[in-house]
Amino acid sequence: MWQSLIDTCISFQVTANKIHELTSNQEDPDTRVVLYLKFAAQMGYKSAVVRTPDTNIFVILLHHAHALQITIYLNTGMGKYRS
Repeated sequence: MWQSLIDTCISFQVTANKIHELTSNQEDPDTRVVLYLKFAAQMGYKSAVVRTPDTNIFVILLHHAHALQITIYLNTGMGKYRS
């Protein structure tokens, strides 16, 4: 016997917390990706995928790669040319 979702009550609560490690006054969003990757490494992640068609982010990541303790996979291209 199965129970339908109509008979089931699901309760949850969403809380929003400011992540102080990601606070920055940087105006260029391209450079913020470095902050996100550093935070992911601090949270224990071993790898991350950065998905962007922008070559500027590749250059920024290449410059900061030595300081990032995380494996970065870059997903580039647009539309059907995404690799």
